[in-house]
Formats: sequence, C-alpha cells, structure tokens
Amino acid sequence: SFQVKAKDAAGWVSGASNTATGSTSACPITATDNIYIDALGSNWSNTSTGTTVNLSNTSPVKSGSRSLSAAFNGNGMLAFSRSGSLTTTSATQLRFWVYNNGKNGLKIFTHNQNGAKSSDVFFKPGSRKWVEVIISMSQLGNPASIAKVTIQNNSTTSTSMIFDEVVLTNTTATALSAAHAFMNTTREIKEELHVYPNPANNRI
Repeated sequence: SFQVKAKDAAGWVSGASNTATGSTSACPITATDNIYIDALGSNWSNTSTGTTVNLSNTSPVKSGSRSLSAAFNGNGMLAFSRSGSLTTTSATQLRFWVYNNGKNGLKIFTHNQNGAKSSDVFFKPGSRKWVEVIISMSQLGNPASIAKVTIQNNSTTSTSMIFDEVVLTNTTATALSAAHAFMNTTREIKEELHVYPNPANNRI
C-alpha cells in the first residue's frame, strides 16, 4: 500500500493522497527443459509416427553416453509430446544437434496443448557431421506455449539421422521457489569436469 504527496518549486508539500493498494505480478523463472539428453526428459514422451526411434544409440554420440537415432520413412516424423505445455518467452529457443546420414532436409514445428500448429522451419543439415540447430520462437511464428515438438523428414525418401541434446531453453517455469528453479535448470559443460576432493562425501 502507498500514498503520494506533491511538492512544488517553493518546497510546499501537499497532504497525502488516498491510500492505493497493489501488487506485482508473479516473478517468472526461466529454465531449460530437457527433451532428450541421454534419455527422454521426465515430462516428455515419444509420439513419433513413420519413424523407428532408438533412445539408447551409442554411436555416434555428441555428448554424454547415448544419442537418439531416427530411421525415417518418407515424410516420417520424430515427435515428442509433453505432459503439460511450456510457456515460451521471446528468448525461448529449440536447440538440438543432428548427425545426418543422408542428404535429406528437416521440417520442424510445434503444437500447443490445444493442437494449434506453429509455423514450419526448414533446415538441411550437412551430411556425416554433427550440426547444431537453433530455432527461435519468431521463426516458429511466436507460439505462446509448446506441448509437442516435431522434427519431420522433409522428403518422400527414407533416411536416418542421429539427434542429441534436444532442449527448449529460456522457458517460463512455475515460480515455486528459487531453489526449485535452480534444481531444474541445467548448464552444459562443454569439455570435462574435475571434482575435488575426490572422493567427496558431501555436497558438490
């Protein structure tokens, strides 16, 4: 609650205004939501169609110990659906690494919880090498929320590709507590991590 007083150039101060009452909006907490890093994220399920998916592929792997292989039929879809939609921000990005075993391109899009589809994004990764794909919300037509992510073979010809580190960054998490947000936010370690003392018997 607050009141306002006015002061003029001569220094005279008015009486206080009536009391006004208000509150700020809940503070949004941004977090990274892991769709696939060595395994499907806990909130995500594989809803692919026309595609044989191996969630425990061991070669090649971009990071960690496993990757996701997708054997696409013509126009097959690698799709992930979430239990509850994610609210996006202007900074939200869909990011993943792909190893293209052939020469086909990809069509990428999302759906919200009501089934409304985003704009399509087309991308053709180079063959036989890891390529990072970063897609902004503006490229997808600025969807306000995401409940399903689809990566489609943009060809009638079958092909196979490997995917790794599929994430949605800068999503709005439920503002439960700072500790909860911290525990559910990940940061990628690019090279390697050394821990001291080793062994450790307390919190690292």
